[in-house]
Amino acid sequence: MEKTYLIDTNVVIYYSQDKIPAEHVSKVDKIFKDSLNISSATKVEVLGFHRITLAEKLKLETLLENALVLHTNNEIVEKAIEMGQKNGLKLGDSIIAATALVYNLTLVTRNQVDFQKVKDLNLYNPFKKISDE
Repeated sequence: MEKTYLIDTNVVIYYSQDKIPAEHVSKVDKIFKDSLNISSATKVEVLGFHRITLAEKLKLETLLENALVLHTNNEIVEKAIEMGQKNGLKLGDSIIAATALVYNLTLVTRNQVDFQKVKDLNLYNPFKKISDE
């Protein structure tokens, strides 16, 4: 599996609900096919949501069964601490940003506002109009 992208929690959920904007569907489909990398924080956020139904959980588990889960290691922990202190990111976002930076991956997220504060973090927002890019 190619390691080019890291997929944020919100994009996993929107993708599972077929809510990716039409102009980005083919690119996001390709990312999910060729570069389905997620942080361990994303796996916890997606599958550990307290209001998830059994049907939603089964659908998401099936979607993520081929994902490469990039687990939190010491380097990611140290970088996440730095992200939280410098950028005021929440714990999950800090771990996700740190994972993308440590592995040199482009973060696929709708949450551009929080993540754009992080220096050197490459972002791809599939909800941004192509004409705005």
